[in-house]
Amino acid sequence: MSLADQVRQNISEECLARGCRRDGCSLTLESLAEPFLLIDMDHDESPTNGSGGKKCDFIFIGDEGDSSWIAPLELKRGKLRAKEMLAQLQAGAKIAERIVPHNDRARFRPIAVYGGKAHLAERKRLSSNRVRFRSQKNRVALVRCGTSLLGALKKRT
Repeated sequence: MSLADQVRQNISEECLARGCRRDGCSLTLESLAEPFLLIDMDHDESPTNGSGGKKCDFIFIGDEGDSSWIAPLELKRGKLRAKEMLAQLQAGAKIAERIVPHNDRARFRPIAVYGGKAHLAERKRLSSNRVRFRSQKNRVALVRCGTSLLGALKKRT
């Protein structure tokens, strides 16, 4: 059974999204292997208990070959604010730790998506900090609105 299928058993179907769009900013879902889940963290049925009020926009869980992806996603159409985005991505990682069974083949990739201004200092702040997921600490993949989610997952940081 895929990791996405395992998580699906414990997630309300109402909070699963068919597209990755928030306030005029989006990621495309083309070329993603099935099955995958895109959990809308703004939905009332989303698994946000214990997140301290912070949350990311979506959590992506998908399978690719013999490995899996776990990715909190934060989308901002306006000005990029690294501190805020990092806090939201970290909150998403903590939620993912609770809802995703431990899997040694899973790769973790926090993704910040922006459409507005991204000053160099803010981009550097995002790239110099890491988001923790279990024993992994990964840099944030910073991509523009309209990018492919698959491309963002595979982006070198």
